Amino acid sequence: MCSPLGHALAGAVIYYGCQRAGMPVPSIASACMAAILPDLDFIPGLLVGNANKYHRGFTHSLAGVMIAALILTGVRKVAGSSGNSLLLVFFFTMCLLAHLLCDYFTQDYPPEAGIPIFWPLNSTHHMSPWIIFGESMREPLLSRDVIIHNGMIAAVEVGLFMPPLLLLAFA
Repeated sequence: MCSPLGHALAGAVIYYGCQRAGMPVPSIASACMAAILPDLDFIPGLLVGNANKYHRGFTHSLAGVMIAALILTGVRKVAGSSGNSLLLVFFFTMCLLAHLLCDYFTQDYPPEAGIPIFWPLNSTHHMSPWIIFGESMREPLLSRDVIIHNGMIAAVEVGLFMPPLLLLAFA
């Protein structure tokens, strides 16, 4: 799957793209955190001893994106944000969709390869036939092979996201 680094970089691209378009945007930290947010579904799995048990569930669907975008907008408003609510929903939706897009183009393996884009209407998992990101390795944790493999995935992510990020941020 795309790593947290890749998701955060995708969020940063969304942030600078929205900023470049003249949209009032909260912060680059908000964009990066929103882009990583769907992967918090690892936490319940960790509590039951299987990090992947709930991963790539409803948080990786269009419905999950909309629910999360509305919640993030509500949190910003409660925290005193004076920004336009519709623009905030749009901004957070784009950041969260960036996560789904990255995972859609990521190598994944059964039993449920891909993401359930259309949940709850359809629980079928979808994955692009064109793979950009390799599957990250998780075990054995901190082994030489895992570090090298995941480092190569991170290098691909940086190579893919840094050019548009730098162009949008500094051009």
